[in-house]
Amino acid sequence: MEIVKEGTSFRGKALTALGISVTADALDYFAAPIFSTPIIGDIFDSVVTSLLYSITKSKLSTAVNMAEFIPFVGDLLPVYTLSTLMWISKESKKGKNTVSYKKNYELNPDKNKSQILLKNAPAEITKVNLRNRFNNLKNTISKARSGNIN
Repeated sequence: MEIVKEGTSFRGKALTALGISVTADALDYFAAPIFSTPIIGDIFDSVVTSLLYSITKSKLSTAVNMAEFIPFVGDLLPVYTLSTLMWISKESKKGKNTVSYKKNYELNPDKNKSQILLKNAPAEITKVNLRNRFNNLKNTISKARSGNIN
């Protein structure tokens, strides 16, 4: 079952997951007599947990959502909302800590050659410059081994 289309932005996924979470927690709280019965409540919790996992794909969030199956604890705490907010916080931090190299690198379609191509690269990391640095280092090491260092 596809709740959110593939390729949907993070914001769209977050809003959908948060909407489902808040609604489920509200139903769990306000319709407590209905959802506190063991079979009906467990089916509801299973469906909501599955929906949220299909959106977030977060194992940690799903593990937290399992607290809904603990009697009284899951009924009193807004577990779905808390786990979704935790997932949103974690995912939003993930994007800030990564460095994007898309401007300077791309994959080479030719499988027989190096898999990374430099494009718009600064002069200090061009292939020729790196080759020269490597050769200089190799020469220095060979001179050191032979004892010919000045």
